[in-house]
Amino acid sequence: MDVREGSGMRSKIRSFVNRVKRGEVVKPLYLTYYYAYLSIFDWKHKTRFSNSQAPENMGSPVSGGTGNFPVHPRLIRRFLRASGLGFDDSIVDVGHGSGIVLYTAAQMGYRNLTGIEYGRIPFEISLINVGNRATLIHGNALSMDLSPFKAISFFSPFRGDMACRFFDNLPNNITVVLTINHDRIIEPLLVRQGFARIYDYQHRIYENFNARIWRRGEPAV
Repeated sequence: MDVREGSGMRSKIRSFVNRVKRGEVVKPLYLTYYYAYLSIFDWKHKTRFSNSQAPENMGSPVSGGTGNFPVHPRLIRRFLRASGLGFDDSIVDVGHGSGIVLYTAAQMGYRNLTGIEYGRIPFEISLINVGNRATLIHGNALSMDLSPFKAISFFSPFRGDMACRFFDNLPNNITVVLTINHDRIIEPLLVRQGFARIYDYQHRIYENFNARIWRRGEPAV
């Protein structure tokens, strides 16, 4: 275990104790299960998804994200199935963190995967986790050409004005957008470009964890 992993574990333990002291029991218990699951997943697959990063360690002056908190693989599978995307469709994961979305998508059979991550630490971890299952780019998604892609996975790497800049004028070939915990100011931008919300997910324990799938040219749910 390196220094960052030890520091991350101590931070998780402190957070757990503080929440219990405040009378929050269900959420800490869920987090205990969640990181235990990820730890077993890491042991089985020789990955490092349970080593999440705090915001101050992300190394990203442009990011509006809150650190690398991996989405449960079961949820990723649910979201991707609901998206209706084919296994050969080109998907870009913006702010891919440690790469859990890309890794799970590759497990499901998706073959045309790309990730963009600005933070140095999560990008280095993603190289270990994802390997050659996807094309990984260390850079700023705000300045990337998105025209080669059909779908975007977006776990709130940008907030506020930066989120507006990213979503203001998507290429016409982008037909599906999966947003997780996004800033709601982007919703009218997507609607203006012909996207409709076709799927909603709300976590039963974490009220601030939600996901939506948007498809261009579809009637809203």
